[in-house]
Amino acid sequence: GYQSFSLNNWIDIAGVFDGPNQMLYLYIDGQLVGSTSTTVSNIVFSNNDPHKIGAGFTSATQSIANFFDGNISNLTFFNHLLSQQEIQDFMICPPTGDESGIVGSWNFEDNTDPNIAADVSGNGNNGTINGATYDTNILTQSCVGGLTNVNGCDSTAILNLTINQSDTSYTSITACDSVVWND
Repeated sequence: GYQSFSLNNWIDIAGVFDGPNQMLYLYIDGQLVGSTSTTVSNIVFSNNDPHKIGAGFTSATQSIANFFDGNISNLTFFNHLLSQQEIQDFMICPPTGDESGIVGSWNFEDNTDPNIAADVSGNGNNGTINGATYDTNILTQSCVGGLTNVNGCDSTAILNLTINQSDTSYTSITACDSVVWND
């Protein structure tokens, strides 16, 4: 079925290809909205294949067609399945390009060369921009800024605490616990 969206709002779309189980999954704003089986069991990316972002490719005429009329930000290809939780986490804070398993990642934020879509993964999969322009209508996201500890918790903070009264109470904290102490 078709999904309708309101204009002038960012929408997060994630497609997940599960080759071993020959399934495709579609997530919209972090929620699974559809799945279908496929006869394909693997995808091979090749420099000989024309990969297009924001346009369709018509094999009959070997030309580009069906241009996307909108803004695109933060496109990333992984070489492994993402869980729904990972998809939701990337909605809040998109991949930086150095996460494990990234094949290519484009945030479309480097406009130093208006003809190049820079691959921030370091894998060198830069693209050529044809007819697109940079827009100041950017996606605002609330990344915590690298506050992840060795246990994989989502935040770590240093608390500078001054105790004005003597108190013998204590709280034991285990990695990744949430704690509220004395309100």
